[in-house]
Amino acid sequence: MYKDQLKLIAVSDEVTACSNYLSRAVETIYDLEPQAVKTIYNGTDIVKSHKKEDFNSSPYVFAFGRLEHHKGFDLLLEAFAKIKHDNLKLIIAGSGSSELDLKALVYNLKLENQVKFIGRIGKSEIDSYTQNAVCNVIPSRREPFGIVVLEAIASGRPVLATNVGGIPELLS
Repeated sequence: MYKDQLKLIAVSDEVTACSNYLSRAVETIYDLEPQAVKTIYNGTDIVKSHKKEDFNSSPYVFAFGRLEHHKGFDLLLEAFAKIKHDNLKLIIAGSGSSELDLKALVYNLKLENQVKFIGRIGKSEIDSYTQNAVCNVIPSRREPFGIVVLEAIASGRPVLATNVGGIPELLS
């Protein structure tokens, strides 16, 4: 695979990546000149309205994405268990290979009444949840760019994210 990628780079006019973080990583991996890889950021639709919908629930923190280990939802659950959250809920949207482990962690942390998994949802539902959240959280362990960060920013609500990969470029 590495040799095939080197061949592609050799015949390419330019090499691009979706964040400066990833651009520098590609330069290092393939021993390219500094600034040889150009950054072209991904985009997302801007949320058109910030309407409040009645979710018939307490205030909540919202997190969404693929439920995979590197996305750090376990870190979020462990942190959420340590805060005094009275009536604050945590809503997690998404699916993935870590889903059962995360649900077991919720049980072990005794958070069954505070955490709700809502499964994979569509863009309009993501927009509604992000717009109505107290805060949107992206707890990734690694993240080359972070489309979910853009979607959270577009909601106009506060965003709390880990300082990894390309995320700091979006939140600086």
